[in-house]
Amino acid sequence: MKTFRSTEVFQGFDFEVQITTPDVTPTDLTVIYVHGQQARNQHRKPKMVCEIVTRLNSSFCWYELAGHSNNLEQYDNADLFIWINQLKYLLTNVITGNVILVGSCLGGIISLFTAPYFKERIKGVITLSAADIDWRQKLSQDQQKDLEKQGYTVFYLQDKRIPFKLTEKFISSTEEIRKQESLSLACPVHLFVGRNDPAVKVTDVLNLSDKISSPETIIKIISNDTHGMRTKTSMTEVEYSLRSILK
Repeated sequence: MKTFRSTEVFQGFDFEVQITTPDVTPTDLTVIYVHGQQARNQHRKPKMVCEIVTRLNSSFCWYELAGHSNNLEQYDNADLFIWINQLKYLLTNVITGNVILVGSCLGGIISLFTAPYFKERIKGVITLSAADIDWRQKLSQDQQKDLEKQGYTVFYLQDKRIPFKLTEKFISSTEEIRKQESLSLACPVHLFVGRNDPAVKVTDVLNLSDKISSPETIIKIISNDTHGMRTKTSMTEVEYSLRSILK
């Protein structure tokens, strides 16, 4: 495998882009991995997806969401609109040819709401633990007070082991996006959810699927997985999904 790295500048954010190609001549298709909120691309999951993609003789791209890693101090200035526009920038200025988007958690929402703008090029969307979440409704009264007082609050998953910083700017942007009642895509959409996910329920994914108009919408419920989607079962199903889209 060969790996190329570059730094892009978008609306005042510097972000790293990494593209991996197989040793043999790759197909004219790139799988772009969109990570989740406050995650990092050095995590195990994108590496596992990269291994699958290069095995399928395609190129693989991952990149940093604005306000993450190199620009962590600017996280409060980012929101869902900026992240969607950042992916549009990547597809317009960096990545050429056909694309499959694989988005984890928030990255899945970013992928779904970006795909309609590139119907000719995007051949599939796979989401892992993604849902159209009403974040404000999930906050406790104390968290809502923090949000009003300081402009952000901290939301926890799995008994306070996984903290998420939620800003008013971010929550407001998700509320605007959620007003969009339908998503028209010209490609297959595969929605993954773990039955033991503490944050995203099967019903959440079903509600998301109701918004999607696609030639093929598949929901894959992984019985033994949680929000991380890193089990062998999940990755095997991701490979099956990629193979079916690549046919």
